[in-house]
Amino acid sequence: MGFIAFVIFKQNGISMKDEIEYKSKMLHYRRAKCSEDINTSTLQSYLTAALNSVPLVKDRYQLINVDDMAGEEEGLEQVKVFINHYVTTYGILFGEVVRYSDGAFKSMVTVDDNAKHLSIEQVAPPKTDDGKRRQFLDSIMYFAVFDNHVVVIQSSLLQIRDCEKHLNWLIGKAGIDLGGYFVWVWVF
Repeated sequence: MGFIAFVIFKQNGISMKDEIEYKSKMLHYRRAKCSEDINTSTLQSYLTAALNSVPLVKDRYQLINVDDMAGEEEGLEQVKVFINHYVTTYGILFGEVVRYSDGAFKSMVTVDDNAKHLSIEQVAPPKTDDGKRRQFLDSIMYFAVFDNHVVVIQSSLLQIRDCEKHLNWLIGKAGIDLGGYFVWVWVF
């Protein structure tokens, strides 16, 4: 994550030299393979084309049921999953997949060591200074794609399979015909 975060922030001109905090993270590697053997293009080329065709984040929102990451049935609480920030550098496409629930509140506790019980309240996310709404994030997952090589730093709520589904969904939403779909396989 350190390298991915460094690349993303460096592209934005943000210097993090004195602010970098190092944490151990598990990198998961997969090789993407199109389900149709006739397809000779790479996941990176399709994903880059898809991202270029939907430049606004609102067009990259995928609505997912909370109870089932596989479907989009009516009436269930839905979350938004989308690629937020992405950048190509050193020939590698880096990005972050973000998940949030519209209107979600967070629980807060007021700590009073002299009380018999603590007060718990629900807090809504505050608006920005210019009045734009905010949402609490459920999860962030980081990925890097080079040709058909995929590296993912998964989170508690967003796993490799979710990233695979979302990237295939985004390519389809962009109207790009693969003649199949990409599956990610273990490489030993």
